[in-house]
Amino acid sequence: MARNVRVTTIAFHGGSNLRQLHQKLGEALDFAAVERPDIVCLPETMNIGGRHTGWKRIAEPVPGPTTELVGKYARRHGMYVWCPIVATHGKQLANAAVLIDRRGKVVGAYHKIFPTLGEIEMGIVPGTEAHVFETDFGRVGACICYDANFREVGEGLAQNGAEIVFFPSMFAAGRLLENWALEFNYFIVTSYAHHSVILNNIGRKLTETGARFESVGFGHIPPMASATFNLDTAVFHYDYNQERVRAIKKKYGAGVEFAFHQPEAIFVMTSRMKDVTVEDIIREFKLERRTEYYNRARKARKKALRR
Repeated sequence: MARNVRVTTIAFHGGSNLRQLHQKLGEALDFAAVERPDIVCLPETMNIGGRHTGWKRIAEPVPGPTTELVGKYARRHGMYVWCPIVATHGKQLANAAVLIDRRGKVVGAYHKIFPTLGEIEMGIVPGTEAHVFETDFGRVGACICYDANFREVGEGLAQNGAEIVFFPSMFAAGRLLENWALEFNYFIVTSYAHHSVILNNIGRKLTETGARFESVGFGHIPPMASATFNLDTAVFHYDYNQERVRAIKKKYGAGVEFAFHQPEAIFVMTSRMKDVTVEDIIREFKLERRTEYYNRARKARKKALRR
């Protein structure tokens, strides 16, 4: 069953003070809304305004001034928004990505699991869980900036069922995230003022934008990018699956899309139909997802080692 979601990322620079930030933030969210997104992602620690000291004075509670402002625009345009800020968490500080729903309410927050050494020195307390949140279109998670260097964060998001991972950041991460998408098969949306990208669920770049682009700098194109994902999709290894593709195509025709990637020996299957899901096809044709196949191989290896 086609399960389409529209995502938008904004390459956004925060203001030098809270008033300026909120003015620019409102303008950016109003402009992003022309894309009619289901969900928008903003960059890391918007509320510090380029300041790299004194985060304790800048930190906000959740709910607080910035999340309430973002909530107003989320409600106005009927969209989810990732609002990344330096937040107070009890008496502690967190580098947080706060998810706000279509009604303008806080769904929850992800706290950066691996703050940089400098952040820890400034009092940022590491998060402990790769939270995944249910939305009305699917399961979403977040990781922040330096987290991209640590595989356990990406693995935790996969284990918790993330279908889309959002990456507010102060660096682009590049192939680090491409590898996550290829290994864990979730879509990834990054938001970095200088270079934001949207990746599909095998790490292929769908679109990109950012302040470093000449066309953005000259004002020809806006510093944002959007894409539409169909979340009714799955990734398979060729082994034990490829011989079923012809039969699936014969039965469902254009209702099922296949994308084949020979160097990696994988293919992606997506359902465009209203009444037949990818899971239905998996059961009908006894397909095995790539992750399931690898887990079966791990078990067979362990069994062989015990002989």
